[in-house]
Parts: sequence; structure tokens; C-alpha cells
Amino acid sequence: MSAGTDKLAVTVTEVVPLNELVTRFKFQRTDGGLLPTFSGGAHTVVEMKDGDITRLNPYSLMSDPMDQRAYTISVRRDDVGRGGSLFMHRQVKPGMKMVISNPVNLFALDLRAKKHLMIAGGMGSIWQGGLLLSIYGLGMTAPFILAAFFAKPFLRWLQRHRSKLRHMEKIMGGMLILFAILIATNTVNYIAQAMLDWMPWFQTIG
Repeated sequence: MSAGTDKLAVTVTEVVPLNELVTRFKFQRTDGGLLPTFSGGAHTVVEMKDGDITRLNPYSLMSDPMDQRAYTISVRRDDVGRGGSLFMHRQVKPGMKMVISNPVNLFALDLRAKKHLMIAGGMGSIWQGGLLLSIYGLGMTAPFILAAFFAKPFLRWLQRHRSKLRHMEKIMGGMLILFAILIATNTVNYIAQAMLDWMPWFQTIG
């Protein structure tokens, strides 16, 4: 572990092969407590007892930074590496007790910056980065395009149902308040995780 970095006793709760080379691991605190929050770009150092050798490998945290129930990492198997990834792929199973470090962030965003440039750095991720940017752009513009197409029909509909508009405003206001509460209490993330647990095929999308 890095000097001055506190250790966390964790239990492996999930091991999911994503493809031939990459496996996802989920850790939860062994004592049932909450894990520290972290910021985007942070990593944790995983301690591996491999016989007489103790391996210390840093892995990027992939989970929601505000979800303190669990940490998730993904490990790519390297058959000619120093052995850490092979240990993770071959030895680590659900229920196994391990030790990891508190999150460390060497790539924290500078909040004073006016903009940040994100680069898809690997040959296998460039097209994925471009695809994600395209989907993001489409998602941002689609509501405005739809609004332009349906503005007049919607206004005509409002004219016909003016008497019911007061009730609609109350319903919409209640929905906004409910959604704000869900966000403030981090319940949205719990709902998303429950949906993934209920419909695990969602995790294969993308």
C-alpha cells in the first residue's frame, strides 16, 4: 500500500467475467459498514496474498462515487505480466476476504478549469468514445427536436384541456419534489442497482 493510505477489510461479493480478458469484481466491507466516497478517476490498491508473495496492484474504481455500499473494479488479464491480474482471475472468488486501500485519486479534475478534454486512449476504446459522444449529443438535442415538431399540437391540446391544467401542474410539481428527494437521498442509485439485480441482462448492453 502507499505510505499513509488506510486499509479496508473487504469481502468479494461478485465476480463477473465480461469477456475473455476482462472480469469485474465487487467489494463490500466485511464489517458491514459504509465505504468512503471517492471522486472520478480514483483507484484502490488491492492486496493479494499469493503464497509467500504479497502483490499490490492499483485498479480504477468503476462504481458510483457516491454509492458507499460497494466498490467495483474491472481487471484485464495479462498473461505475461507480474502475476497480479492472473491471481485476480484465477484465485479470487465470491466470499473471499481481501484487503484494499482507501481510494486514491491521482487524476482529480481541476474544478477551476473552464473545460476538460476527454481522450479515448486505446485502439479498442476510440470508437467506443466516439459512439458515447454521439449518443450523448443525441440525448441532449433530441428533446429540443421533438419539442419543435410537437409544439403546435401540444398547444392546441392545452387549449382544449385548459380546465384540467391546474391538476396537471399539481401532479407535475409533486413528481418534481419526489424526484428531488430520490436524488438527495441517493435512492435513484439504489433503484438503478435493484433494476440491474432484477434484470442482469441490462449489464450486457454496451
